[in-house]
Formats: sequence, C-alpha cells, structure tokens
Amino acid sequence: MSYVLCRRLLAGLLLSTAGLLAAPAQAQASLTVAPATPAQASAGQFARLCETKLKLAPEQAASLHTYLDQEVSYLNVLAANGLAADTPDLTSTENEQLNRVVAKLLTPGQLRDYGKLRQTPQAQTYLRTMALLPDGPENAAKPSKAQQRRTAQMMAQRAETAD
Repeated sequence: MSYVLCRRLLAGLLLSTAGLLAAPAQAQASLTVAPATPAQASAGQFARLCETKLKLAPEQAASLHTYLDQEVSYLNVLAANGLAADTPDLTSTENEQLNRVVAKLLTPGQLRDYGKLRQTPQAQTYLRTMALLPDGPENAAKPSKAQQRRTAQMMAQRAETAD
C-alpha cells in the first residue's frame, strides 16, 4: 500500500513540477518584442553610417550608438507624455547636445568629416526621423557633386536647345 502511495505522490510531484517549469517557458514564448520605431531604426542606421564613413574606433561607435539610443528613448518618453509639444526649441536643443557629444567623441579630422557627412541627404533623413535636425535653410541638404554635374548638363542642354 505504501508503495502505491509513494508512486502516486511522486507522479503528482513530477506533474506539478512540469507545470511550474512549463509556465515560465510559455510566458516567455508569449512575450513579443516590440518592433523598433522608425526613430530607433534611424539611430542605428545613422550610427553605422558614421562608423563606416568616419572610420570610427569600436569604442567611438559604441558610444555614439548608445548615446543615440538614449536620446531617441528620451524623445519618445517626452512624446508619449505629451511634453514634447510643450518644450520650445526641443529639436534645436537636442541637436546642439548631439553636436557637443560628437565633438567629445571624435578626433578633429573625424569631426571635420562629420560636418560634411551631416550635409548629405541620407544623414539628414536619419536625423530628421530621430527629431534631431531642426528645420531651416542651414540644414538643407547640399546636392552631391554628381547632382551638380547633372544639373549643369541639363542647363547646358536647355541653353543649346533654346538657341
């Protein structure tokens, strides 16, 4: 009789333990990772763009990526709480802070190249998506040399056809 009782008790323990072990796995499986927001995706893309174009050291790249992630999270919290609209010149302020952080991270040569990189349409798209680029004529993307050549060729063709 005690043998049967021990078997039942052991079977009950195994079943209850299996249920406890399965519960966290099921709960973990039901968790879904939220997709990255466009701003978060742009932060990663901008950090990779800077890393490749400016030839950043691993420490520099990691620091820039971390800063941009924190900045985007901060701006998302402000937006979620409705405080972003109440903060005047938020984009300008955050843009200035980005410039200060970059000035501390980069060497003088990299900083000069960063200024040129910021003027490219690709970088400006990323910065606008992250809400780190204020609107204004000084932030208008400058045409690339290829675009300038095409424009010059088109103007020359128009002048020839007008004659």
